[in-house]
Amino acid sequence: MSPTDLASALAAEPGPDFGAHFGALARRLLVNTELLVAGASHRLVEVEVYYRGPGFADPFAHAHEAQAVAGRWYFHRAGPGLDAGYRGGTYKGLDITFGPAYGGILIRTLRTPAGELVSGCSLVVDHLLARTGADSVASLAGQVEAHAVTEAGALQLRPAAGLDAEVLATARVGLSLKRLADHPTMVDFIVAPLRYLTEPAAIAKGRVHAVIALHQQGLDAATIAARSGARAHVVSRYVDAYEAALAEGPAAEAYAGQSLSSAKLCQLHAAVSRAGRARSTARTSADPSAKTGAGPAGSARRPAGDGSAP
Repeated sequence: MSPTDLASALAAEPGPDFGAHFGALARRLLVNTELLVAGASHRLVEVEVYYRGPGFADPFAHAHEAQAVAGRWYFHRAGPGLDAGYRGGTYKGLDITFGPAYGGILIRTLRTPAGELVSGCSLVVDHLLARTGADSVASLAGQVEAHAVTEAGALQLRPAAGLDAEVLATARVGLSLKRLADHPTMVDFIVAPLRYLTEPAAIAKGRVHAVIALHQQGLDAATIAARSGARAHVVSRYVDAYEAALAEGPAAEAYAGQSLSSAKLCQLHAAVSRAGRARSTARTSADPSAKTGAGPAGSARRPAGDGSAP
């Protein structure tokens, strides 16, 4: 794979099979690409996909004007418009823009040349600032935002030897339905499997999503514990909460405005899965040839066994 191939992949139209496209793009970045930071090779370990365009109107996407050009670096802005400042503190973040609309691939975790794991959006940006010697987000953004991510510079994506690693797809971290009244489609995207990671056992944040994703693949508790890094009793608690809510529980809309604990996240996964099954059954009853499992990037409505990126 050449830099031109990567640039073309980032610019490509993602539809009509958004899930397959997002998964393939994430896998390319996680398995076949290195991130050079001031010339030092890093590997991406965890990313999240956000996209708002025709056919996939993700209400959680920033859809910032600065994301309109594919294959660029986008440091999270504090407001709309190209003159807006950059977010600071724990709100910092860095995306790789993609697609012909407003797409961002958020870098959540990377591994340094020394083998250390840097996990968390703002901590990733802090690490990049320290390694490049930039004294602020604005300073580093000024160096890289006008250039393609494949161009040489303080930050650069470059093809690398493929890793022998599985890519797990789970729900994204830190989302809620607190703004559901303003964005009713949030229930369709809240647990869509748009987070991709190669080392789930090493990443504590969002572990509940990893457990549920692996359970939805039909894996046994011991395997889930080994792959997710969760203790056996935690796996049992999450799976029990999910299965109980899958049998009977409130609709996803009931979680609007709530802070989502791990238990509530398990129940929310189940609510979305249950609603998806009901819709699939209704479609199939009306048209026996209709395909099931449709939803944002496959979402939690996917059948068991479809929890990993291709």
